[in-house]
Amino acid sequence: NHAARIVVRVGAPDAEIVAEAKAESSDLIILTGPKRRTWKRLLGLGTTQKIIDASPCPALVLPRGLKRVPRKPDITEVPEATPAEALLPAA
Repeated sequence: NHAARIVVRVGAPDAEIVAEAKAESSDLIILTGPKRRTWKRLLGLGTTQKIIDASPCPALVLPRGLKRVPRKPDITEVPEATPAEALLPAA
């Protein structure tokens, strides 16, 4: 039983996000990609990279400007199929 929630904290974004993830024993952090290309990003000093490096759990970085999160494919639409069988082309 998992729930997503929005948290507002004050401070350095990377440190606050990582601290919240640790405090809540988070399973996943979802972020958007960097706003623009800067020298900090090129050196691995951008906020997104700092979060990825210090995160206690996996971090999913979505492309900036994504309007809708793609839905997970539903393999249950194939009757009595295992995931491997669902990937095979129809005969």
